[in-house]
Amino acid sequence: MFYRQIIVERRLPFQPTVAQTYGEQLLDIINSKGIPRKTVEVNEEGHIIVDKDNDPELYDWAVNG
Repeated sequence: MFYRQIIVERRLPFQPTVAQTYGEQLLDIINSKGIPRKTVEVNEEGHIIVDKDNDPELYDWAVNG
């Protein structure tokens, strides 16, 4: 029946969609929960540049992991 329906309608009997990536899903969750996000600068070696006085929690995370 499935294949006959495809032949009769000359298309799939459903509309395929592209699933969101894990990163897109994660950003949707973060945005829906109102979790604040920060952007950081990175040097040539890939290390995060953080001002200890302005962002002590972020600095602690960058240093201690």
